Amino acid sequence: MATFLLLQRCVKGALVSALCLAAIGAKSSTPGTVVGWGWNDHGESTAPADLDNVTAVAAGWHHSVALKSAGVVVAWGDNTSRQTAVPADLGTVVSIAAGGTHTVALRSDGTVAAWGRNNFGQTNVPVGLTGITAIAAGAHHTVALKSDGTVTAWGRNLEGQSTIPAGLAGVVAVTACYYYTVALKNDGTVVRWGSGSGPVPTGLGGVVAIVAGGNHTLALRNDGTVMAWGDDGYGQATVPVGLTGVTAIAAGDFHSVAVKGDGTVVAWGRNFNGQTTVPTGLRNVTAIAAGARHNIAIGVTPPSITTQPVNLAVIVNSNVNLSATTTGTSPFIYQWLKNGALLAGQTNSQLALSTLTNRASGGSFSVVVSNLYGAATGNVGSLRVRVPHRLLPPVQTNGVLRLLSTDQDGGLLTTNDLPYFVVQSGTNFASPNWVSFSYTNGLLLTNGMLRLDDTNAATRPVRFYRVLEQ
Repeated sequence: MATFLLLQRCVKGALVSALCLAAIGAKSSTPGTVVGWGWNDHGESTAPADLDNVTAVAAGWHHSVALKSAGVVVAWGDNTSRQTAVPADLGTVVSIAAGGTHTVALRSDGTVAAWGRNNFGQTNVPVGLTGITAIAAGAHHTVALKSDGTVTAWGRNLEGQSTIPAGLAGVVAVTACYYYTVALKNDGTVVRWGSGSGPVPTGLGGVVAIVAGGNHTLALRNDGTVMAWGDDGYGQATVPVGLTGVTAIAAGDFHSVAVKGDGTVVAWGRNFNGQTTVPTGLRNVTAIAAGARHNIAIGVTPPSITTQPVNLAVIVNSNVNLSATTTGTSPFIYQWLKNGALLAGQTNSQLALSTLTNRASGGSFSVVVSNLYGAATGNVGSLRVRVPHRLLPPVQTNGVLRLLSTDQDGGLLTTNDLPYFVVQSGTNFASPNWVSFSYTNGLLLTNGMLRLDDTNAATRPVRFYRVLEQ
């Protein structure tokens, strides 16, 4: 698989300082929260719950990396090669990159640190390497851009991806993937070396950002349009018709992603793992990175309730906890309602009900969840509190035996309760042959009490009755 990531937020008409398949990761000028989607077998698309104030993201094969505003690095996902084991002595970091199974960080003093898999020497940072302004990570090699516009690379070089073209200078951004490396020069032209992606299209110019995918390359031009070339087996190099106003790009193994000026995301190419299915409501995206089959974005989403209140029926004096699970951009504000009315002080994700002393303690419960970007209302769940019944003395008139039954605490029923009740009669209490009367078959409601008029009582001298509530 390839190492795919990256992208950096670009300003239309300006050259960015470092883009690459991991270069400085995807960088944002505004700290935000992380949203992930696509492949998640190693948890690579699920950012830590307490992760905030993120300014840059990067994504590898099966791991993801975030840079916080304080220069702290956080990584998650696959750690079989220790690629998410951030060194304790890393220091203040200004840029991040994620390779296939290794991670790279650029410190504020212009030095580079790398960790994770090292089978080709991709984490062996050259001794004395300083003055670095940008970094990129391929599947098995690492690239660094120096302040004088020259490039250095180390790690796998079987395809020439770490052999810098002679005389290469004036570079402002670099990107790397499986077996090739691409550089963006200060005149808006692009240079590629190694094996894969195919040659740079003739006449390509005005480029402000580049990113390498599995075997395809994307270029963002200064007019906000995107150019793509290389492998197109899943449509990853076929830019959607009419796509304009793009400010950032990313490329995965077989998919491509673009962020538009309005903060929305467009994705195309292979979607076997949902990597091109952009989360509903995702907006205000300021940076994005693409892993092999997943994406990580700095952005915001309104709340979406994934676990809803459900219908419950409990015995009187039970304790009940109703809950709601929410996705989106935290923090969230919860407000629970009963029968459409606000419940004072009930502003947590769980609603604890411990005073269910009678039937009226139940009702219809729902929750409204909001954040700075919107609100969501959960489904209405009904809570029925079942109370034991008692039969009142029967009254017999003209061969009809009338039975009345009510809650043992004197509570009155409503028509909404009637469908849940059954009154059964039989001539032998131990017999299984009970005759059932329901609200569709003789059972009525009178003055808040169940009423059964048994017209056959006169023909049977011995009768037993019982009340059941479902």
